[in-house]
Amino acid sequence: MTYSNDQAWEQAKEVARAGGCKNEWIKIIDYYNLNEGKHVNIFCAIDQKKFRILFMLDSEKVLLLDRDDNLVVEDYETVDESRKIFLFEDEPKKEIRSLPEGETFMGQDEVEFYV
Repeated sequence: MTYSNDQAWEQAKEVARAGGCKNEWIKIIDYYNLNEGKHVNIFCAIDQKKFRILFMLDSEKVLLLDRDDNLVVEDYETVDESRKIFLFEDEPKKEIRSLPEGETFMGQDEVEFYV
């Protein structure tokens, strides 16, 4: 499988385009991950450190995964303005993680995603 035949990835991009959010990668990957997207990962570079973008939180901040597999919360604008790197994962595994204290995603204090 590749980007072009990952139906969930193509659907996420199409939903974003239809909603006027073409190339808004935070929103696209949020939708993709929320809808059981497994293979596409978007990383961002902030202060010369690499983070994987996971979800938009209820607080409208962005949930990131750092190099040490720690969940980190960052302002939307900071992530949006950062350089993006796209990677495709052939054999991802599902993880369930507790969110940083005080943060929620769709009213819950944990998230599921593929690594």
